[in-house]
Amino acid sequence: MSRLRAVVILAVVWLACSCRREADVSPVTGGVPEIIFAANPAATTPQLPWLAAAADGTLAEAVTVRYQAWHTATEFQTQLLAGQGDVWLGHLDGFARARRAGAPVRLVMVTGWRKWAIVTRHEALTVAELGQGRSPLRLPGAPPGNPGQLLLEKMLAERPGRVTYDGLEANPLMLRLLSGREEWAFLPEPMVSVLLRKDPSLRVVTMLEDLYAARTGGPNRLPWAGIACHERLLRAHPQLAGRLVACLAKAAERLNRMSPAEVAAQWPDHLAADIPREMLAASLERDLILVRPAASVEAEITSLLSVIAPELPYDPELLWR
Repeated sequence: MSRLRAVVILAVVWLACSCRREADVSPVTGGVPEIIFAANPAATTPQLPWLAAAADGTLAEAVTVRYQAWHTATEFQTQLLAGQGDVWLGHLDGFARARRAGAPVRLVMVTGWRKWAIVTRHEALTVAELGQGRSPLRLPGAPPGNPGQLLLEKMLAERPGRVTYDGLEANPLMLRLLSGREEWAFLPEPMVSVLLRKDPSLRVVTMLEDLYAARTGGPNRLPWAGIACHERLLRAHPQLAGRLVACLAKAAERLNRMSPAEVAAQWPDHLAADIPREMLAASLERDLILVRPAASVEAEITSLLSVIAPELPYDPELLWR
């Protein structure tokens, strides 16, 4: 019932705002469109190319940016459905769900590829033990029902043992792990980097993306997150999406030529208060800075959505082309 109520509320918000926002056209300042860019402040690597392009001035050649934040999945969906913004950084399945609910958004590029990890302080624990034991193996993870868990469940479903998944909220699980009440956990970035920084006895057993690559023979990446634009912006400025992709792809290339410390220096002060630069630099050992047009990795997108959002029929119009 609560999920149905949330869907109804989101639909009402969208209906109330869509007529007003659909008529809006992003103003032009200094010859480039002025846009509202929305992102979760905790997004690290998926946001780095945008922040780097903003820092060196190349982004300003394409757009003038005003920033807004979203902090929860519900807030993200509300912004998309209400058209509160022009460009969003967010989760792939979030964009797909919003599009299915009627939000006129198009995924332009993928920027987030490596997100989930199993961490432990147990020295002997290996990937081979996952689901192989005689007794059920309990794996706590956060947040409950997360998309990474859905993929992990599918990959381990054919193994002879059993894994039981215990979904917990992020902060309680992190505290349990740090206090020794849990020996291992399945978590996303930046929580993984936070834990490793707080407790050096913890280590990464495997990244989910590496486990996926070993199982499928494909690349050790998955299209978890990216940047989408409102269709009204794309109609008003038909060349803008291509300019943004080119700008951020070049920024990613520049970042990949830097040391981790130099990359972390691109992280702005207002975000460094919660996610320190040295922690970000350490996370780059496990992460991937890469920008790809969404349409160029459509097969990877459809494959992932079929697992993490199987109830959604795939809409080819989700992707900008």
